Amino acid sequence: MEKYRQNLLIQFQNATGHHTGFDSKDLSETEFMKWIKERNRIGEEYTSFIESEGVDLEDGALAEVGKSGLDSVVLPYKTKIITDVPDSFGDIDRTRLLSGELSIEKNGIYLLTKNRITLKPKKIAIPEIKTVMTQNPGDYRQINGWEYLHNHDLVRIIVGFYGKIYDKDLEYKIEMLKRLKKFLKDGSYKETCETNQDNYFYMIKSDYKNDMINLYDDKLLYGNQPDQYLQSFYFEEYNQNLGSKNL
Repeated sequence: MEKYRQNLLIQFQNATGHHTGFDSKDLSETEFMKWIKERNRIGEEYTSFIESEGVDLEDGALAEVGKSGLDSVVLPYKTKIITDVPDSFGDIDRTRLLSGELSIEKNGIYLLTKNRITLKPKKIAIPEIKTVMTQNPGDYRQINGWEYLHNHDLVRIIVGFYGKIYDKDLEYKIEMLKRLKKFLKDGSYKETCETNQDNYFYMIKSDYKNDMINLYDDKLLYGNQPDQYLQSFYFEEYNQNLGSKNL
């Protein structure tokens, strides 16, 4: 959980510009906790926004990926949750939790976890999950490979962002969205944005217009080999151009 707190701390610093150096273990830290609570409040508005755009958060075939109990937006719903910090979710119905990390393979998605006895990594098929969603990824690595899932119609994707229109990391998030869209097949997704006072909400989700996807489309060539795709040249280029920005 400490690693996840550190990730949230970085997001807090990037969004607010506060680089005070306080320890993220101290969750009573006034500014940090105020930011967490405010993001949770905006997150409630975000769920209303995506529901109005047709996302069914009561769908057990939908899984939120890569969040903790501190920043999940699906706690009141029936959505499955893929997380490597399951203990952070408190008294939630444990059948909703898929403990581990999302692993992307040629034929779909798996749950990457560890054998409880040997502690060796193992992959578990999760064919019941038909759509994966995440929001406010800290960097592109958290959605790297999702284009492959979408373009080959293996699993549908929902990627969203929300926050304050004056957040200092807004430009950074816009660049992530541009990068994602660059590798999605044209006409295969729906893009929606909305503002409410000084809050903004954005979502991009799979929305195929045709029953068949042209696997010879130029945008799909990079997805022929998922193992190479996840370490592709554009990801390295992204890190060089954007990942090292001082926000």
